Amino acid sequence: MAGNNVRPLKVLFLCAHSELVGGGQQSLIMILRHLDRNRVTPVAVCPAEGGFSREMKELDVPTLFLPLPNPKCPALWRQAIALHRIARLAFREGADFIDGDTVEAGLYAALAARMAGTKSVFHARVSDSGRWWDWLLPKLCDGIICVSKATAERFSPPPGCSVAVIYSGAAPKDFSARDREYLRNRFGIPQDSFCAVFAGQLVKGKRADTLLRAIAKLPSATCLIAGEGPESGPLQLLAEELGIRARTVFTGRLADARDAYGAGDVTVLPTIWKEGLARVIIESMACGRAVLATPLGGNVEALTDGLTGYLIPPDDPDTLARRLAELDADREKLARMSHHAKERALEMFSPRACALNHEEFYLSLSDRGRAK
Repeated sequence: MAGNNVRPLKVLFLCAHSELVGGGQQSLIMILRHLDRNRVTPVAVCPAEGGFSREMKELDVPTLFLPLPNPKCPALWRQAIALHRIARLAFREGADFIDGDTVEAGLYAALAARMAGTKSVFHARVSDSGRWWDWLLPKLCDGIICVSKATAERFSPPPGCSVAVIYSGAAPKDFSARDREYLRNRFGIPQDSFCAVFAGQLVKGKRADTLLRAIAKLPSATCLIAGEGPESGPLQLLAEELGIRARTVFTGRLADARDAYGAGDVTVLPTIWKEGLARVIIESMACGRAVLATPLGGNVEALTDGLTGYLIPPDDPDTLARRLAELDADREKLARMSHHAKERALEMFSPRACALNHEEFYLSLSDRGRAK
């Protein structure tokens, strides 16, 4: 496009959070890192300075600060002011799109885009029903990007709204025996122990407690819990009650979750949420780690049961313990699964392919794309 003297499309990315609170933001950062700036020029908008804006600074993405009041807030004048400011930003920046990364941000993006005479896109990252959001947003947005087929099933878009499935990208990483030794020393994990990893927000729906109960059934196994959240204290108390506190490492939030995968043998996601496409799964696979996860949401699209890991029933520590014991006893099977997991991640979750698909989607919705 640049060679034809056609300016890049400019996209305002609305992020509802200032800090890095989940995989959705990590996925957005991955997209922005790999966009071709000759095709798409990104501008980030977030409520205040924090972890997200620091990431944007490292990526050399211009960042603007604007609070996004909760749409359900009864003080409607706050939402009206925010909408006016977003629309004014879009007009001033000459934005071709406003892209909202949560349902709330998606609503602001859609309404502000109409005020500014531009287009809007909503990023759908969960496959659980959004109830009335799923009815409203397709009527307001020009496009919806879904991170999995399970997520796309939420929507029945009317004419004028396009829905695309674009899998998130995950940067691959190879861990050597020396890396593993270093990371295990760092986290205090015995070098010869079988270690299962949980990474993510410590909230009830993620059900890290299921992993702890499974580890309690495996006398020689260890467990690494990487993340923070309201369940951190209760999970540590549970580990004490189960008698596995000495075999359980709580790291808090890590700057790079891949360090947790590198220290472990397998990754476990016992979530009871229908996540769109859990970032922990695709990152673990890209790092060459087999994954055990519940068959909910986009998990079944990422994993092949018995090949790249296992699909496990929700709230079933007995089955999880049995699968972990099986892989601990058969390291050749574990190595094969880990190899297949990495191959599948390289094929399905390429960061540049993800960014390229976003570029193509924006182009298809743009006036120049439709004219073409």
